[in-house]
Amino acid sequence: MAGLVLLTLGCSEPAQQLAEPSAPAAQASVQPTTIDWHNGSLESAFAKAATEGKPILLYWGAEWCPPCHQLKVTIFRERRFIDRSRLFVPVYLDGDTASAQKYGEQFRVLGYPTLILLSAEGEEITRVAGGIDIGAYSDVLDAAVDYRGSIHDLVAAVAGGARLSARDCRLMAYYSWAQDNDQLLDGQAAVTLFSQLESGCPASLTTERARLFSQYLRSLTADGSPPVVDAQRRELLSRLQGLLSDRGLARADLEFTILEGAQMAAHLTEAGSDARQQLVGRWQQVLTQLAKDDRLPKRERIYTLAGQLRLQRLEQTDDAPPSSALAAEIRRVAAWADADTTDPYERQTVMNAVANTLWEAGLHQDARQLLEKERQISKYPWYFTLTLAELEQEAGRDDEALKWFHQAYQEAEGQATRFQWGFNYLVALMDVVPEDEARIEAETLRVFGELRENAADAFYQRTRQRLENLEQRFLVWNEGGQRSRSLAVIRDGVSAICATIEPGEASRAHCEAFLDQV
Repeated sequence: MAGLVLLTLGCSEPAQQLAEPSAPAAQASVQPTTIDWHNGSLESAFAKAATEGKPILLYWGAEWCPPCHQLKVTIFRERRFIDRSRLFVPVYLDGDTASAQKYGEQFRVLGYPTLILLSAEGEEITRVAGGIDIGAYSDVLDAAVDYRGSIHDLVAAVAGGARLSARDCRLMAYYSWAQDNDQLLDGQAAVTLFSQLESGCPASLTTERARLFSQYLRSLTADGSPPVVDAQRRELLSRLQGLLSDRGLARADLEFTILEGAQMAAHLTEAGSDARQQLVGRWQQVLTQLAKDDRLPKRERIYTLAGQLRLQRLEQTDDAPPSSALAAEIRRVAAWADADTTDPYERQTVMNAVANTLWEAGLHQDARQLLEKERQISKYPWYFTLTLAELEQEAGRDDEALKWFHQAYQEAEGQATRFQWGFNYLVALMDVVPEDEARIEAETLRVFGELRENAADAFYQRTRQRLENLEQRFLVWNEGGQRSRSLAVIRDGVSAICATIEPGEASRAHCEAFLDQV
């Protein structure tokens, strides 16, 4: 499913008319009151950064992605952010433009959107998290302008016992750990790192320390982590209750506060205990307050209902129906969001949040009706069509799901996006009609055939990841070797595309690795 994952969150009201970022090669002139996105290649942006002595502000996104639209209707409209952006060379890199996935691999970005601050030499200063106040964005940009090292330097210094300056603490606290892609974190090493980071921050930076504390709790309670011992549990619960009791600190990491209450309560309290009742009660109060806070964008207010639902289900089953009061509130908020959201960029992210929340609450028919409506009015219908497919698949309606997967692929636009949507369609074919080998062969060759024209740029990052995943699905489909002939046909077709790429290109190596053992 598209997922209840808040990739980016914003905390400020939109201030002025949005100028839609364009890909570097095709950007038109922009007004002085908008972000002055670099008009040219990424290489020319780095050359300009070196000449002007500025860092790079790299925004990696896609036209259809709801969290990207969240940035467009919040942060990118803010005068303070626009003003700070002039201290950088701002570059918008759309994932469907030429070489975008190759650059994505170079800078280790995968999910849309990602904001990365880079030196003119290409060293990563930090990647900025969502869910922060516009003032915090400004502070991070100010810190990045003055910093002459890399994020790796900071992590190494902290591991060596160094104390953090206020600037360093801000860079680490607002680093997008959810989009780290294993470049700084390594399993349980994260627990130690976040503990060191929090203790190494100046005591006066309470918001930054609160963000690092929430990251510490995430790593400590991650799936597969050892149980938290009793003495530590009492200390953590006391600190957590203190964080929730402070309205400012509760807002310091909105993703944590909105969606992770049930996860924390499950790991830090016992079922039926007074401690659990107190923690859940306090968390519900905070979520209720956030839901009513009209300073927050609608998306965050909507997702507070998902957070409440998860807390209600903590001692029930994962699919237990919401209370009648919560179900009524979810439907009321859905109707309000539908009627009140007319900006097309805001609507893309808001109605996605509504659909996810309705579905998680078990209000499946409401979710279907909403998605059908959004398919008809969205500039990017394939996103909602794919969500419909995933929801029907989750509900066990395989034939209906396959229809929507096919429709989503037909509607999708952009090379990387079409391959991603095509991947989902091919996997659905193998799941629903595995015996239809002729159809699976033909559709696979069709999906890959679209990459031929720009094959040199094709097999990187998001496309490469799906290429590797698709190979694993084909091997499962061919378990026992009963479909080896079909895989040979597919392999031959893909090999012909690989041969069009210059020898020595990494894209060719990625392409040639596909089914090379079959």
